[in-house]
Amino acid sequence: MAKKLILLLLIIPIVVMILLFAATQTLSNLVEVPVTGIEIIGTDEFVYLDVDKEESYTLEYTVYPTTAKNKDISVSAEAFNERPVPEFDFAVEDGKVTITPKSAGAARVVLTTVSGGFRDSIVVYADSTKLKGIESTITSSEIYVGHNAAILTTFLPENPSNTLLE
Repeated sequence: MAKKLILLLLIIPIVVMILLFAATQTLSNLVEVPVTGIEIIGTDEFVYLDVDKEESYTLEYTVYPTTAKNKDISVSAEAFNERPVPEFDFAVEDGKVTITPKSAGAARVVLTTVSGGFRDSIVVYADSTKLKGIESTITSSEIYVGHNAAILTTFLPENPSNTLLE
């Protein structure tokens, strides 16, 4: 009889713990945990991308708390530093956003939680360094055979990564 009582005293706490765990899991599935924030993880404040090289940047983000039910976000681009806002392609996966600029400019790329409207952002500079043209100016109005003439040449943009016209 004493052995049965000891066994019963050992089993009762285990059963109670299992029931409490099951009730907690069920309750957490019923109660929606609200979003309290969003954070872009491990990135610099500024990102530089070359449009002509079709560079992309993938950033990671976390929606807090990590147990929040609705972790959906939206991604947008806002004007920054009075430069044109580039056109972007955004690919959103779970915890990651891949940013690919389609035109040159600068923008604040903003991640906003659907639940609660919390925001975090980075600045993306998208530049084009492909040679677009060459401007040449002859400094003299007359050129004589056998004489030298000065020709001023300017690349467009000023510092292209490639000086061959395509």
